[in-house]
Amino acid sequence: MLHHPFSAYKKLAQMLNKPRNKESGFRCQTWQTRCKRNKAAVDKALMPHSGKQP
Repeated sequence: MLHHPFSAYKKLAQMLNKPRNKESGFRCQTWQTRCKRNKAAVDKALMPHSGKQP
């Protein structure tokens, strides 16, 4: 299995996942959503013939 660069994102997300207030919590949520979108795009690029669609 390829080493996925998103393991680093996961660690960063865990760090950001401890919101000190609502604003940082919202920012973290937005960042995680963006990360998921990026991951989906990368997975699509890496596996264009995959039949699974998110």
